[in-house]
Amino acid sequence: MNALKRLGSKPLYPLPLKAKSAPAFTQSVEAYIEKWKSIDLSNSWRGCDLLATSCVYLNEMDRERRQPYIEAATKYFASIQDQQTGLWGEGSMYVRISGTFKLYTFYNRFQIPIPNKENIYKSILTCLRTEKAIDMCYIRNPIDLLVYLDMDIPEKELFEIIEITTNNISKLKRADGGFSRELNHSPKAPNVAQVKEGEYYPHMPEPVMLGNGLVEGI
Repeated sequence: MNALKRLGSKPLYPLPLKAKSAPAFTQSVEAYIEKWKSIDLSNSWRGCDLLATSCVYLNEMDRERRQPYIEAATKYFASIQDQQTGLWGEGSMYVRISGTFKLYTFYNRFQIPIPNKENIYKSILTCLRTEKAIDMCYIRNPIDLLVYLDMDIPEKELFEIIEITTNNISKLKRADGGFSRELNHSPKAPNVAQVKEGEYYPHMPEPVMLGNGLVEGI
């Protein structure tokens, strides 16, 4: 929607709420919160990604209807936040930071200050110092979250964060000049960084140009 607005356009078809095709949990605040209470947060990254998708439907509502949903969601999210770490859900530190990064989109979309951001920052710093970044997203997500927090980071810690991040990225570089998605390999999936044929994914099929202009095999 935002991209279309910037281009001076609008959707060709009615969005879910107007088309009456939105999920049933959008029909009441109570149903909305019950839906999010049912989401499994044993993997923070996956669970918080689902929580953040509420933005799609709330953003379609007019302001008067949306406000009770936002207030209820904000109260619920605060109730399940780990007050000590500032993070949400379970999993490794990188997984929980990635989940918090996902959930931040809710706070950002509706201009709500994220709670306990000082503790979130401390958790990010602890994670960078002590955990092994085995995935490209483990390198990116903490940095994006730091940008979102918009905190005044002491110069010494800022240089430390830059050094750790640079070292983590360098570990993904391969002999052929490319970078793998993970430390040990690059998964075969369409929504991750592209990899070229080489030692970390040697059997990628050659792309084939189809008659309709689409590319098959990547």
